[in-house]
Amino acid sequence: MLYFNLNGQYYPDNELVLGVRNRAFRYGDALFESMHSNGMNVYFFEKHFARLSTGMKMLKMEIPYSFSKVFLENEIEGTLHKNRLFQGARVRLMVFRNGGGLYSPETNKISYLIEVEKLDTDTYDLNTKGLIIDIYKEARIARSSFSNLKTANSLPYILAAIYRDENKLDECVLLNEADELVEGTGSNVFLVWKESLFTPNLASGCVAGVMRHQILSIAKELNMRIITDFKLTEKELNACDEVFFTNAVKGIRWAVAYKNKRYFNRFSRIFHNKLIEIQ
Repeated sequence: MLYFNLNGQYYPDNELVLGVRNRAFRYGDALFESMHSNGMNVYFFEKHFARLSTGMKMLKMEIPYSFSKVFLENEIEGTLHKNRLFQGARVRLMVFRNGGGLYSPETNKISYLIEVEKLDTDTYDLNTKGLIIDIYKEARIARSSFSNLKTANSLPYILAAIYRDENKLDECVLLNEADELVEGTGSNVFLVWKESLFTPNLASGCVAGVMRHQILSIAKELNMRIITDFKLTEKELNACDEVFFTNAVKGIRWAVAYKNKRYFNRFSRIFHNKLIEIQ
C-alpha cells in the first residue's frame, strides 16, 4: 500500500481526507509539480521550487515562512522513505488554497499534498522506439499570464490524451487559437531543423517546463542556434528533421513519425547523454 503526505501527516492512498468543498476539486485552485527522484534526491528540485513559488505568488496564495526549499525536500524524502521507495520514483507535489467559498476564497492560506509512485529507472531512459504523433485540434491552449504555470486546470491535456489513446498514438501536439504548436499532453516540444533548435515561445501558452529550461541550457553549451521567437505550425512539423518531447519525469522522448513524415533522432540522443551527465 502507498501513503500520501498531507501537511506532514501520512494517510493510505485509498483514504478519503479531502472534503467536497476543497478548492482544488471545485475550482482547480491549485498548482502542482511532477518530478523524478532517484529515491534520495529530486532532480532539478531548485527549479521546481522556484516555479512553484512564482506560481503561488501569481495566484495570491499565502506562502508560510516555513514553506522553504529545505522543508519540502525533507517532506518529499520522508514520503519516499515511508513508502520504501529508495530507487526511481515519480513525485507529485500539489499546493492548493484552503477553505471553501465560491469564486471568492475564504482564505489564501494553503495546504500541500505529496504523492509518490515507483518508476522503472533511477535515471532518465531514452525511448528505443520512436513516438507516433499527431496534432490535436479540438481543445486549444488559451494564452494568458497564467499559461506557463502548472495549474490543476488541465482539460485540454485530458481531451488530447483521450484522442491520443483512441487513435493508438504515442503523443499529440496541442495548438493555441492561432494554430501555433504549443506543447504535448504533458511535455514541451522541440524541433530540430538544419542543426538549429526550435521550441514554442512562452508567449504561445506553453508551460515553462523545468526540462525545457534544462534543454535550452544544454543547447547553449553545444553552441546550437536556438530559436524561440518563431511561430511554429504544422508546416514546420512537416519540414523539420527531428521532433522530441521533454518533461521532468521522463526526460526526453523522440518522435519517429507524424503522418507520412519520418524523423531522425541524432540530437535527441545528444541531449539525452548530456542530461545524464548532469543528473
